[in-house]
Amino acid sequence: MPGKPWSAEGEAELRRLVDAGEPLNIIASKFGMSEGAVREKCKRLGLRVVVSTCRRKITTREMNLPVELPSVEEALKILAGALEAAAEPDLDQVALKLSEAPF
Repeated sequence: MPGKPWSAEGEAELRRLVDAGEPLNIIASKFGMSEGAVREKCKRLGLRVVVSTCRRKITTREMNLPVELPSVEEALKILAGALEAAAEPDLDQVALKLSEAPF
């Protein structure tokens, strides 16, 4: 069910707040809307908002995800290759210690 339509003034204020770097939760409270509703409007307008997470602010600009992510099988093959390379005898001691990490 769609919400109340945005006015031109509301959209302009949203753009101003996003450009000023206001966090999403603050913007949502100023409009009296949920963060999800504001996030969706920002997405439709092509705006990037600041998201607060555990005292650290990040912007969606910092999230550079590749267009195509590898499948689980491809990621495991890459990891297996890295582990094999880490087991090579010519590694220095620091690299060897990292290869023995329990993760």
